[in-house]
Amino acid sequence: MVTRHPLPGSERKVAQGATVIGNCDPAERIEVFVMLRRQQQAQFDALMKRIEAGDASVKPLSREALAQDYGAAPADIAKVRAFAAAHGLTVAREDPAARSVLLSGTIAQFQSAFEVKLERYQHHTAGQFRGRTGTISVPDDLHGVVEAVLGLDNRPQARPHFRIRPPFVRRARSRCRSRRRSSRRSTSFRKATAAVSASASSSSAAVTTRRI
Repeated sequence: MVTRHPLPGSERKVAQGATVIGNCDPAERIEVFVMLRRQQQAQFDALMKRIEAGDASVKPLSREALAQDYGAAPADIAKVRAFAAAHGLTVAREDPAARSVLLSGTIAQFQSAFEVKLERYQHHTAGQFRGRTGTISVPDDLHGVVEAVLGLDNRPQARPHFRIRPPFVRRARSRCRSRRRSSRRSTSFRKATAAVSASASSSSAAVTTRRI
């Protein structure tokens, strides 16, 4: 018998305000990302610290170098490939640099592969979605290899309801106000000049009349 292990961080509870309305169609096809551990994690973390510190000696990494040095190990990808074949799942895409393997299959196949139960939920604001409760489990040979399994449920994710105003907006508005003030000053100056000119013309006309 194959020993199974709960995947850390995979536990799900029923979303607040959601109720189960039925089982998912076992024949429905879905795609799921399996995220794998990184090679040389400690060295990668050290590299990131140097970049964050502004170390100019750090050379840019090509995608190929990233995949080779810090991506998913070929042996780990091979384990996921074997796991998928054992459960009738198809490997749709492998991306060592992103440490991901995209699997395709039916709801029934994924439920069996990861020992989960997928159900349909109704939420008063989010509507209907596919969800699950409990944890995802993986076999011995994937224990410590798989870091996350994404896409089994498709419940809406919380989104922030605020926006951060870019710093240039304040400067742009300030410039706008300065232009408006400058325009008003220019208009006032032109009006004052016109009034002075008109007054001067009237005075000149009055003097000329008295002379006549």
